[in-house]
Amino acid sequence: MINLFNEGFEQVVLPHIVRLEDKMDGLENRMDKLEHSMGGLEKRVENLEMSNDRIERKLNAVIERQDEQGLEIKKIRKFIQMPEMA
Repeated sequence: MINLFNEGFEQVVLPHIVRLEDKMDGLENRMDKLEHSMGGLEKRVENLEMSNDRIERKLNAVIERQDEQGLEIKKIRKFIQMPEMA
């Protein structure tokens, strides 16, 4: 009876266990690959954020310069509109 049980266990249950272990190994490999990919994506996001920060600083500098130029133009217009003293 014990031999029959052992034989049935080896023929029926053990193959399922082996398949499950194989599937778990495959899932672990997939998870490792996903973690590796996520690291690459995180690095890309960091680079994009740094690029966005640089672009924003440059745009702010351009806006500041345009504001300064606007003030300079106003001063020039006032100077031109003033009557000449002669």
